[in-house]
Amino acid sequence: MSPFDETPLEAYKEGVNRGLKQPGSGFLVVARRSDLVAALSVSVGRMDNRTVVRVAGELDLASATDLRAELARVSGPLDIDCSRLEFIDLAGLRVLVQAAASHGQVTLHNAPPLLVKLAELAGWDDVLRIRTLAPPRGAAARGPDCCPDIVLS
Repeated sequence: MSPFDETPLEAYKEGVNRGLKQPGSGFLVVARRSDLVAALSVSVGRMDNRTVVRVAGELDLASATDLRAELARVSGPLDIDCSRLEFIDLAGLRVLVQAAASHGQVTLHNAPPLLVKLAELAGWDDVLRIRTLAPPRGAAARGPDCCPDIVLS
């Protein structure tokens, strides 16, 4: 049975039962909760007496608490490799700024243009050390990672 075969009341009840009903949306289910959860991968390791953090995927409201929890487990200045960061919103940026306050220094390596622009707009570009990698003329827009592969414990 498709959603078009259901009566509005049946579709509404099904949406409520599955947690899909949004206020004011009638009985139309736009997206499932599992479709809305962003994927973020965080790797933490040590290199040359520094903590190296790699973030990959989407750092947004849904995943910011995961990164905050990982960063709370380490101490000292942080080098964060952002070369695989696909998206960041203000909630994600706020976690990085809070980390700078608690860790003393946060350096963002290979920061994508969206992160740089968001930090500038929020006025936090002076709080974070942001390193972008300018490609040589005629080269691909993406450069190598800031840090070689690290063995995580």
